[in-house]
Amino acid sequence: MPTMPETQDRPSLEMVLQEMKVAASTSGSDELRRALAALIVRLAAKRFNLAVVGEFKRGKSTLINALLGEELLPSAVVPLTSVITSIRYGERRQARVIFLDGSTAEIPLAHLELYATEKHNPSNIRQVKQIDVLHPAPLLQEGVHIVDTPGIGSVYDHNTQVAESFLPQADAAILVFSVDQPVSQNEMDFLRRVREYAPKILFVLNKIDHLREAERLEALEFSQATIKKIIGKEVRLHALSARLALEGKKEGDPAKIKLSHFEEFTEELRTFLRLDREKARQAAVARAARRLALELDFALELQEKAILTPREELRRLEALLGERLEKGHQERDDIVELLLAETKPLLALLDEDLALFRERASGAVLARLADQLEKLDPPAGELRRLGEDLLRQAVEESFDRWLPGETDKINLALLRTLERFTLKADAVIQEVRQEAARLFGLSFGSLPPPEGLTEESQLTYLVGEPAVFLPTPDRFWLLRFLPRKAARRYWLTGIKERIWQEVDRNCGRVRYDFLERIKKKLGEAAQKLKAQIDGSFAELTRAVEEARVTQQSQEDVQKERLHALAQQRRQLAELSELLESMVD
Repeated sequence: MPTMPETQDRPSLEMVLQEMKVAASTSGSDELRRALAALIVRLAAKRFNLAVVGEFKRGKSTLINALLGEELLPSAVVPLTSVITSIRYGERRQARVIFLDGSTAEIPLAHLELYATEKHNPSNIRQVKQIDVLHPAPLLQEGVHIVDTPGIGSVYDHNTQVAESFLPQADAAILVFSVDQPVSQNEMDFLRRVREYAPKILFVLNKIDHLREAERLEALEFSQATIKKIIGKEVRLHALSARLALEGKKEGDPAKIKLSHFEEFTEELRTFLRLDREKARQAAVARAARRLALELDFALELQEKAILTPREELRRLEALLGERLEKGHQERDDIVELLLAETKPLLALLDEDLALFRERASGAVLARLADQLEKLDPPAGELRRLGEDLLRQAVEESFDRWLPGETDKINLALLRTLERFTLKADAVIQEVRQEAARLFGLSFGSLPPPEGLTEESQLTYLVGEPAVFLPTPDRFWLLRFLPRKAARRYWLTGIKERIWQEVDRNCGRVRYDFLERIKKKLGEAAQKLKAQIDGSFAELTRAVEEARVTQQSQEDVQKERLHALAQQRRQLAELSELLESMVD
């Protein structure tokens, strides 16, 4: 690694990243080199990502609309946003959809909801990666991108995954709470995650127009105290109404805007963007670089210690490490096998709920049909056709009412399963690294867990449309010959078994639908955990093998390599200190 040029001022963050890139070119993993390259590009782009985050139904999209002064983003009382929407400066309002396959499409702003909302794009069936919107708001000038993220904690767990996945790209965040629901444990955990990446967080307590003054103050005090437990200090929490602010701006009503208390928040945001935007942007990049520096130093120190180890001792330690790696591979295989076997208990949970639903739904459908037919009192000749329509509707609606809650329940169970196995995979990686550190006398304590595993456990694991109702034909041919009331009684008596059959048959379809999605997502998760473990093990093996090759070289080559490693580590330590000073 070349020596950093000595100047009166400290080296820039760009210079630090370039020096780390040089070091990683000879000693880092491919993944680490790619991560550094991405950070260099991010720093040069001069883009500032202001992420608006929080649980669903907290009014994030409405808050962004209030900042822009118009109803640009769709909003509703149900979990709505399903993909990332980034809003940046442009003289003309326009929108572009970027799809996962790299293709793009220009769309009218009025069609945003077709791509950005859970209602029209459930579980992202349109395969949207991101939506870019141009808007002439002055707030967006000088590279500011306001990023609307899906709400966490809804029945759509894939939204949580999308929001979590964007956090490493956030330079600052607006975390939105609301007065109508207390700060949840989920929000507290999410705040911890946000703090890992965003140097600056602005806190908003939305929907104050829902409460009386005394209730609003109580909600404000509770929320501030809860946030303080996580942050460790008092923070400014802006109690406001984004809805009132948006209405006031659209209607040109200063009284509404004042009542919303939105201007105090806007003023703090503008001041931050004017004075501290660049500092926060560099701090966010420095935080990411600091994590990579710790990874790189571990690889350098392992190779250095291995070269210094006598040959016989190195062979012994390499054999011991090999044994631990072999055990680690077995542990990896066990994790994968056990994870895939989790299909059975998840299905047992579903089967228990299906049994209860089958009993309740069959009775509820019969009661509903009897009530509807009594009110409609159709002629005997129309009873069969009308009864078929009502039966289909009643069964479909029974499943429609039940499936969202059941999907949420299975999602949560599956999420807990993945979290449990993610911890197991993390533990295997860390234990093997600790063993390498112990064998070679490395300073392991400061090495963070590998990026990616914990985040992967936040993935959604049940996606797609639920199974649909499929009726079977029946033959009530006597109905046309009976009086109206007698026909209705006859039909209802005969339809009891039919209702049970339809509910039961569609329970089977629902079960198969869940089973296939569970198997698919468990398989995907198992492969990702396996790849993470294999990548970590390969890095350790490569470092020791390179040391062994160096030992077999001439003495002057060994000295040269040791000198280079020592110099790299010294300079990496200096770079880490510089990064530490840039993160706050």
